[in-house]
Amino acid sequence: MDRAEEARCLNILTCHRELLVSKLRSVQCVLDNLLTCGFLCEEDVEIVQRTATKTDQVRKILELVQCKGEVACEYFIFILYNVCDAYIDLQPWLTEINFNPSSHMKVMSVVNTDPISRYREKLRHEMSRDTCFIMSYGQQEETRLEDLYTDTLMELMNDRNESLGFVESLDQLLGDHAAFNPQGEIIYVMGDAGVGKSILLQKLQNLWSKQELRTDAIFFFKFRCRMFNLFKDTEEISLRELLFKYNCRPDLDPDDEVFDYILRFPEKVIFTFDGYDEIQEDLDLKNAPEVVCPEVRAHPLQLLVSLLCGKLLKSSQKVLTARTGIELQSRVIRKKVALLGFSSSHLKTYIDLHFKEQEHRKLVSVQLDASPHLCGLCSTPLFCWIVFRSFRHLHAMHDRFTLPDTCITLTDIFLLLSEVFFSRSTSRAPSLLKKSTRCSSETFKAGLRPLAAFAKLALQGMERGSFICNPEEVTACGLREEDLPLGFLKPFSECDASGNPANFEFLHITLQAFLAAFALVLDEQAAADSILKFFTECSRKRERSCMPFDLCITGSSKQSQKKPFATTDHLQFTNLFLCGLLSKAHTGLLEHLVSPRLLKKKRALLKSYLSTSIRSHLHGLPHYDGEEGRKVHVLPNFLWMLRCIFETGSKDIAHMTAKGITASFIKLGYCNVYSGDCTALNFVLQHRRGLLGVDMDNNNISDYGVKQLRPSFCKMTVVRLCVNHLSDSSIEVLAEELCKHKVVEVLGLYNNHITDVGAKLVAQIIEECPKLRILKIGKNKITGVGGRYLARAIQTSTSIFDVGMWGNSIGDEGAEAFAEALRHHPQLTNLSLSANGITSKGGKCLTDALKENSTLRIFWLVQNELTDDAAPHLAELVKANTGLKHLWLINNQLTVHGVKHLAEALAHNTALKEICRVSSESVRDAVVPSLADSSRTGVPEFRGPGGSHSSGGPELRGPTAPGSRGVPVLRGPGGSHSSGGPQLRGPRALLPVWTSLCRPAATVQQGTLMLREEEEGSSTIVLSGPPSLPDHVLLLRRRPALLKMREAALICRMLRTRSVHLEPLVDAAATDVEHRTLTFIVSRFVVLYTMFQPEILKVEELFKKGALLLHYDAGFVFIENFLSVLTSLLPFVVDAEAGQASDGVALRQLLQADRTFSCVLGEDVLCNTRHNRITGRSMTRCHKYYTTQ
Repeated sequence: MDRAEEARCLNILTCHRELLVSKLRSVQCVLDNLLTCGFLCEEDVEIVQRTATKTDQVRKILELVQCKGEVACEYFIFILYNVCDAYIDLQPWLTEINFNPSSHMKVMSVVNTDPISRYREKLRHEMSRDTCFIMSYGQQEETRLEDLYTDTLMELMNDRNESLGFVESLDQLLGDHAAFNPQGEIIYVMGDAGVGKSILLQKLQNLWSKQELRTDAIFFFKFRCRMFNLFKDTEEISLRELLFKYNCRPDLDPDDEVFDYILRFPEKVIFTFDGYDEIQEDLDLKNAPEVVCPEVRAHPLQLLVSLLCGKLLKSSQKVLTARTGIELQSRVIRKKVALLGFSSSHLKTYIDLHFKEQEHRKLVSVQLDASPHLCGLCSTPLFCWIVFRSFRHLHAMHDRFTLPDTCITLTDIFLLLSEVFFSRSTSRAPSLLKKSTRCSSETFKAGLRPLAAFAKLALQGMERGSFICNPEEVTACGLREEDLPLGFLKPFSECDASGNPANFEFLHITLQAFLAAFALVLDEQAAADSILKFFTECSRKRERSCMPFDLCITGSSKQSQKKPFATTDHLQFTNLFLCGLLSKAHTGLLEHLVSPRLLKKKRALLKSYLSTSIRSHLHGLPHYDGEEGRKVHVLPNFLWMLRCIFETGSKDIAHMTAKGITASFIKLGYCNVYSGDCTALNFVLQHRRGLLGVDMDNNNISDYGVKQLRPSFCKMTVVRLCVNHLSDSSIEVLAEELCKHKVVEVLGLYNNHITDVGAKLVAQIIEECPKLRILKIGKNKITGVGGRYLARAIQTSTSIFDVGMWGNSIGDEGAEAFAEALRHHPQLTNLSLSANGITSKGGKCLTDALKENSTLRIFWLVQNELTDDAAPHLAELVKANTGLKHLWLINNQLTVHGVKHLAEALAHNTALKEICRVSSESVRDAVVPSLADSSRTGVPEFRGPGGSHSSGGPELRGPTAPGSRGVPVLRGPGGSHSSGGPQLRGPRALLPVWTSLCRPAATVQQGTLMLREEEEGSSTIVLSGPPSLPDHVLLLRRRPALLKMREAALICRMLRTRSVHLEPLVDAAATDVEHRTLTFIVSRFVVLYTMFQPEILKVEELFKKGALLLHYDAGFVFIENFLSVLTSLLPFVVDAEAGQASDGVALRQLLQADRTFSCVLGEDVLCNTRHNRITGRSMTRCHKYYTTQ
């Protein structure tokens, strides 16, 4: 550096002195390095340290450095340049002055002694030490994390639990990929017990400690949520204590710089909270003050809630794990990840990591391939770990030990683990001295004393809802020092002063549940019926809660139970293991441990209870009738019942359960069924005599589950396995079984991983199953090759009438094959080839073929690549008047020129009821005059987003593809497919709808419900009916609106709205109140849907269920007597055209009574019906009536 440059550094410190004094916070690192390099002496350092305030210390340092010359000044700036973490506030300043160290300065060393950097390194070191090993068997054996960790299937979800793909690397977990809510801070990881949530967090922590995780986070704090159960109700700590006491404390930080840095830069902090569902506190959070100040002392649980809600350290990254089914508010969730366990490839990797000997790998692989049920259990990492570890140990202890070849249960797996724990207490014999036989009963008999003590400890924890035990409790249960290393317990917290663990926990919560069940069986002092205590607790009805977020975010909600965080999964597992232990299969083992007479009595009590509760449960399931016959949708507890029945192994109970399912169709969708549950389902279904339809959509049964269901496919008329991660190997099983028995009528395989290989097998099913009517195979990986296979099979089928191919990639090659299949098909009425990459070439083939087809009624070509070249051919199809009623062409590449062809062709068609396509203003302006010229009775609707009725012309609207934006349409008398009531059709889930302002209500076709988006996140609902309807029915016309508020409220509830705005909107062309219309602004709504045939649903049932079932794929859902039933249910009329202000107040009370929505009135009075006047007193009665419903 030349003299001018050196002088520049000195001048910089002089000119920017004020900024440096205010921004430079950490002086220790500067002093240490200046002293080390000789720019300051010990006396200088002492002078600085004796200075009272931090700003004065900085001033003194600047004075000393400037006195030492320009080189010292440059080195001072070089320290700030090098230690960027500690001096992050000064980095923009360094950029501004364009500081570049000179060549001789670059060789000088800078040691980072800043407290922030020191603490980061300390955190990394301790986290690396804590996470680099997986504890296998208590304190006796540990395995390196990197030697055993295997990724699992991690599915990214949006706020509607729709798949957004899979996590390809752990770096994606913390990144912005698939973040559906940028304002949220929580990465919510959910999964079943044992699926790998804790080990995933351990892997994240380990990667961060080794600087292998792509993140700029400086600090990483990890918490086990069950630790919050240890705090007393009156205990209070600060945020600083929570962070540092339960991770590690900063060293040499007298000025509290680390905590100050965390408060100033929370985005540099990552938190992991493991096991949110395990909090079992009695704390009354509703009456507890909200914690927003980091210095305030509060109960640790309040601090946890405030951290998760963003009240404390907002913008920090948080990864939270919980069991599947635990609900959190979407507003605080940034990203959602569902852990699904091992796929077949993951399982193979795990086998290779576990078994180093090729002989063992081959032996285990062969046995797993021969047992689909064992494969299904091993898809859960915890159960897989137990099986593999037990195999390795027992194979070393005994000659010719293999995995069980019978149908192994969860109880068998944990008995195997317990046997391993007890057998490890003896020294392992050399290979030549292996025992030739294995005697489990002898092993358990020898370990009965510690087994009973561990079981007693586990049961006590279950009874008080605790997963942590202290040394006093351990000793009180009769456990000795030599029992602790067996493996059932592991240290939970750091050691006390004497070096012993301060607290303990069981190896896993499922192991605690297993031992608690063992305690119930072994207890000879308590009454025999005490074994049913947890069944009773689980059967109590509890309202599902989003605690604590209902309290700290929405600020509402009455606590429905004493322990708002309590869940019952651990109790359900205890019941399951109890059923397994008391099964006949384990009689020989337990008779060595407990009195045979008492064992028999407990088994009889359990069997009697199961029989009674199952009958009661099945009798209480809601039934409804449909085209497939009587249907039943099971409740969540039904799956646990199936698991318990399977654990008992009782054919009598299974037969009784199968007989109790009187419906011909059972729905198990969204029940969190995983592959291991399929054996339990099959165990019951194999006892059913008649045929049965089974809907298992949206679960995680995978290929393993399909193999386990193989014996039951002979009885299934409906096989719905949509969204279940199935591959071609599952289709191979289906093809073999369904073609053998030929009873299947409906086959649903939407959104799986089926390729052309699987498509060929599905084609075989179509050809060989003469009763198959409906096939849904959209959103798979089928190309033109697979499309040809399917089209040829459909061409030969005389029974199939509905085919859904949405979201594949068959292209023009597949379209040409389907054209041949359609040409003279005698039965096919519904076909969707949407989102398949079909161009105008394929479109021409399809339209030419359809001109010779007289059976197709609904044809979807949404989201393809059709251009104006295909428009003349489409117009010829319309002119041909073949009987086609619904033609959907949304999201193609048709312009105004192409649409004109279609508009002109409509004049020659009498059958077509709607053409749906994307429409711009220019397209509508060009098309509407043509349509007006051809206006007549029965003219088809021509729809597109943003469209509205023009006088004398058809309606322009836009339905849409699943998961995208679109317009649900409710049509009444005169609408297509009308059956005495309106028709509801629409998209699948949360659907904000198209932007448009309402035209005058008089131009709206009678009996139409339109949903349109006024602004981002809101939509307008306009309801109208024919003039012939009575006044008490909701009408909107070019006259004072006749409105019944309870009708409006229930319609909004039916659409599951979150909030409702009521305000008058005046037509732009109107100048008086006669032209005023009243609209509802709906900010958000949810429609539940299924994927079945059109069905007749009764409105009373819909209102009782509080939700509207929308049947989407096959087209439409009909509602019987909608208007008449609505009228009978809604006796009160809001009548306030000339009313008083009190009516408006009562109306507010009425609508605000339901917390699912709120009402804001544009005026205090609303319009009146001709025959009724409502007073404030009547509205009060209405309010009371409504709030009791």
